Amino acid sequence: MQRNHILKTIKVLPKEWSLSFDIMPLGKVGRSNYANVLKVLNMNNHSQPQNTTLALWFPTGKTSIQFCFPVYSKSCFTSDSLPLYRYTSVIIEQVPVVYGNQHEYRIIIDKKVVYSSLNAKAISLSNVTVYDSDPWNAEANAIIKNFDIYLGTKPNQLQKGKVLDVIPILPKVWSLSFDIKPRATMFFDLKTALPGKSNSSKASLVSFSIGT
Repeated sequence: MQRNHILKTIKVLPKEWSLSFDIMPLGKVGRSNYANVLKVLNMNNHSQPQNTTLALWFPTGKTSIQFCFPVYSKSCFTSDSLPLYRYTSVIIEQVPVVYGNQHEYRIIIDKKVVYSSLNAKAISLSNVTVYDSDPWNAEANAIIKNFDIYLGTKPNQLQKGKVLDVIPILPKVWSLSFDIKPRATMFFDLKTALPGKSNSSKASLVSFSIGT
């Protein structure tokens, strides 16, 4: 990682977005301050670098990541320690929820949701800069690859057994909506159907289940 390195500039950051990357720690920070991994900054006021939308840090002597972000008031979450010399996948996203005018802010590490919180005050931002180590702090001793940021609601590739969401309480009144783009037709050949087996000519799109 290199201090003051800009990964991306964004004219408008909408309420819905998804940021992902792989990170490999190369060592622990031995200084008295935190080392910056990544920072998403609203640059409308260049003289105030504290206008931070998202900041990731390595605490002193650790390879865990501290995520700081504005949900209601400024909040922080610290992950478990990441293994040295091995890539770990990280996804941070803000997505709309199906009930109420709210958004869900969540952190996913190696395909596991480790943090989730509702954000009732999500806003769009203009003139946003993404650093992998900002100009004001020490850089983290790590390598980042496969950085990507998706603006808007990220489409879901259909995958067998994939859980889209877990809802603690489903009220009596609810609404489910989505856009779908077929990529191919399903081919079902009666000649290859196995006798005595369940051979369905239907492909599942969405399914609700109760419990585990």
